[in-house]
Amino acid sequence: MFEDPACMLNVFCRDGRGGWKVDEESERRADEAGLGFKTERGDRAAVILTPEDGEYSQMMLNMTRSIGDFYHQKFGVTWKPDVITRKISDLMGGSQKAVLCIASDGVWDMWTFEEAMAELANVEPASRAAERKQQVMDFFETSRQKGQETFADSADNLTGVVVYFDP
Repeated sequence: MFEDPACMLNVFCRDGRGGWKVDEESERRADEAGLGFKTERGDRAAVILTPEDGEYSQMMLNMTRSIGDFYHQKFGVTWKPDVITRKISDLMGGSQKAVLCIASDGVWDMWTFEEAMAELANVEPASRAAERKQQVMDFFETSRQKGQETFADSADNLTGVVVYFDP
């Protein structure tokens, strides 16, 4: 498959100003073939490919696995994250409550952000912590089931943490 140029689609092309842009023709062909979508949100898979020749040639790395990869350091993959600090109260826009869900792609491949928040934001205040915990556990179990239905034996693992900010 990888030897056949007809099976390969360019991700980027020159933009005419010396820069790069998404190759719209390749994107159209992928859409017509129903290829390339990874998540419920229509995200496309992202992969790092190494050059065809050299010490670590013909290697591929999914972006979700790229943090600190030994072999890909040579190509600019780093273990050092970009860190941004924000005040939660500034992001809440005056609301009295907020939900923070930090999860792996095994969760996010199954939900749009709006769907996930609809599932998680509808829980009782902290005075009913046991019910809230059960609803969060149900959300992750539903994620696991959706992954199994969608990907069968190739279903991804999932990890997540949900934090509620409310009085």
